[in-house]
Amino acid sequence: MDDRPRHWIADLAAEGPVLYDDVGAIIGLAGTCGTVGGADTSAGPAVVVPANTPLAAVLQSAEILEALLDGAAGLVVVDDDGRPVGVVPTVRIQRELGREMAAPHEMGDAQPLGQRHVLPPPIRIQCGVCRRTNEFTRLRQAATQRCQHGDHDFVASYQAG
Repeated sequence: MDDRPRHWIADLAAEGPVLYDDVGAIIGLAGTCGTVGGADTSAGPAVVVPANTPLAAVLQSAEILEALLDGAAGLVVVDDDGRPVGVVPTVRIQRELGREMAAPHEMGDAQPLGQRHVLPPPIRIQCGVCRRTNEFTRLRQAATQRCQHGDHDFVASYQAG
């Protein structure tokens, strides 16, 4: 395991396949991704995070961590223009959380994050029934949800086309 200090989420990013909807918005990781940055990853929804997001903000974000627990395959790291610069699979975030939990900490707020960083937009996932993109602020894979574009249950689709 690499023990270099990481300050930005972009420090964890590696090249990986990104899935777009019909208007070019990032909605997830495409197909069978195999290994990204030494970590296995799979197709699924992804949270879009700006490259200049502090790693500490990601590790402390309830929204991001809940999305990963609820089935998001990882993070897509984007530049200032919204173009992908890399992918961070869920397993990489899990490793960083483990490292953070094992590190010695001082009581109190020894290293404040400063002002709250802007968090990523809602998760975008294509419906397998109508092929239209739905947006979720929270994705609960175990719960049945209605498609935002029709009178049917939402069925997540992580394949292009």
